[in-house]
Amino acid sequence: MTTDTKVNKSVISKLFPWFKSKQERARIKAEIKASKEYLFHYNKQMARELESKIMNSIEEHNREIVINDTFSRIYYLSDIPDVFGYQYILQILNSGLPLNISYHITATNKGGYLRMLRTRRAILIGSQNERQKRGSDNDPEIEKEILDLDHLIEDIISDGKRAFLVGIYATITGNSKEELVDYCHEFEDITSQRDMVFYPKTFQQKASLPSVLPLATDTIGEKINLQTDAVVELFPFLSRNIQDDSGFYLGISRTNYNSLIIFDPFKARNANIMILGTSGSGKSVTSKSLLFKASYEASSMHYH
Repeated sequence: MTTDTKVNKSVISKLFPWFKSKQERARIKAEIKASKEYLFHYNKQMARELESKIMNSIEEHNREIVINDTFSRIYYLSDIPDVFGYQYILQILNSGLPLNISYHITATNKGGYLRMLRTRRAILIGSQNERQKRGSDNDPEIEKEILDLDHLIEDIISDGKRAFLVGIYATITGNSKEELVDYCHEFEDITSQRDMVFYPKTFQQKASLPSVLPLATDTIGEKINLQTDAVVELFPFLSRNIQDDSGFYLGISRTNYNSLIIFDPFKARNANIMILGTSGSGKSVTSKSLLFKASYEASSMHYH
C-alpha cells in the first residue's frame, strides 16, 4: 500500500507538475500570509512617516493653518434650524467660495437614543407640571416639542426613522490671510441667514485637518443628532434629473427635489420598460399613459 501510494504521487507529480502536497500548500499559504502582514505593516509605517512629515510642514495659527502658502480655516456645524432642507447645502455649495464640506455619519444605538428622547420628554412634562402648580398656562412651544417627541419616538420604535450622529465640517481656503478672512465672513453670513451655526476650531486647526481629508478619521468629534429625513437632505446630488427633450411627462421625482420626470424610452440604448410597484401604486395608469402618448408619436409599443 505504501509503495503504491508513492508511485501514485510520483505519477501525479509528473502528470500534473502544478500539483502540491498538503504540506507544501500549507507552507505556501504561510509565506503569502507573512508577506501580506509585512507589506501591511510596512505601508502603515510609511503612511505614518508621510503623515508626520506633512503635519510638521504645516504652520498653525489660532484660527487657520498655512500649507504651501495657502491659508485654510476649518469650521464645524454646531446647530441647524428646526426645518432643514437640501437648499441649505446647495446654497453653500453654489456660493462660489473656495470650500470643501466633509461628512462623518455614524448610526446611533437605538436603545440609547430612545432613552435620551424619553428623558427629554420627561423633563418637558415636568416643566409643564410646574407651570400648572403655579397657576400658569402650559407653554405652547413646550407642548409642540412634546408632541414632536411622541411622533419621533413612535417612528423610531416602528423603524420608520433612524437616528445618526453627524459631523459636518467646512474648510475655507485663500491665497492670503486677508482673502481668507473675507471668504470666511461671506461664509458666515450665508450660513447665519439659514440659521446654520458654524464655529471655527480655534487653536485646534492642525489637529482638525485629518477630519477634512479622505481618511475616514474624525478628530474633531463635534457631532449633532439627526434623523433619517434630515440626513438625506445633506446629499443634494443623489440622482440625476430625467428630462429628455422629446420625452413623455411621467410625474414628479420624490428623490430629486420635486423635479419633473420627462422620459423618452426610444432614446435609451434599450427601449424596453419594466414597471414595478405595489398594488394601487399606479402601474396600470403609467403604462396606459405611455401608450396613449406614444400613439401621438406614431411609435410602436408592445404592452404585456
